[in-house]
Amino acid sequence: MVFYRIERVIAMAFLIYSTWPDSEVAQHAVEHLLQRKLIACANISQPITSAYRWKGEICIDEEVQIWMKTGTKNTDELRAEFLKLHPSEVPAFLVIAIDEQLSHKPFMNWLHIETGK
Repeated sequence: MVFYRIERVIAMAFLIYSTWPDSEVAQHAVEHLLQRKLIACANISQPITSAYRWKGEICIDEEVQIWMKTGTKNTDELRAEFLKLHPSEVPAFLVIAIDEQLSHKPFMNWLHIETGK
């Protein structure tokens, strides 16, 4: 068995991935999060096919993906609002740290302005 040591990175911005049952519900959530300045922007995908195991059954469903970009100021509030808005019992809310040193600085500046950092 191989184990990898993962160092915790202190990030100033995050990319958050989630799936939603359809684009209408996803768009409503994104608009709500934008209005509250909890995210700077989001991308909503075309429908995808998702396959997963849920409560002992294999499920194949159509969903949409959302990729949200945010700063660190309101991450706890963002997660709380996200969980209120999402209709699933156990929604995916996966947080990926953004390496600001390698990212496009004007975009990162804009992201922080939009999320109130």
